[in-house]
Amino acid sequence: MTFEELKQRVPGANRNEWHQHSLGWCHNTSCVDESVFLGKGAIVGPSAQVWKGCNLAGNTQILGGVLLNEPVNLFEGVWSQRPVFVHGSQFPMYQARPDGRIITSGCMTRPLEWWDEHVERIAEAYQYTFLQCQEYRVYIEMFKALADLSKECAYGDEITDGSARCADCDMR
Repeated sequence: MTFEELKQRVPGANRNEWHQHSLGWCHNTSCVDESVFLGKGAIVGPSAQVWKGCNLAGNTQILGGVLLNEPVNLFEGVWSQRPVFVHGSQFPMYQARPDGRIITSGCMTRPLEWWDEHVERIAEAYQYTFLQCQEYRVYIEMFKALADLSKECAYGDEITDGSARCADCDMR
């Protein structure tokens, strides 16, 4: 992505305040570990922190102040807060897209609906105990509830600093 393309996505961007990292762009006040891969079009905003093990796909935007300190692979979208990340007793599980509809567990990234249908089968295939199977079912139910919340509370299109208000309830 060229700086001109960055300016289209970040109006008012000043060339002296941004630098390239991998195939993306970082604000000079952000902190991005050298091991982080930014895909073409990925943007890390002012004061954001992205640490070891993170990979941001093209057109992923991390807004100012967001801290990514878990090894996550994030997909397209604007992140105004860190993804929900559950360590889990076997593998971590986290939101891989801002709308919460794509979930990663271990090395598997699938739509939330797929996890809802297959979580017990996958847990059994990896020889989880009965309690661990139930644990991961609870995580899926939590991710479903969170995704439903983000649908119900529609944020405005112009989110630049993480302070958008919910159109329905006027909450930040």
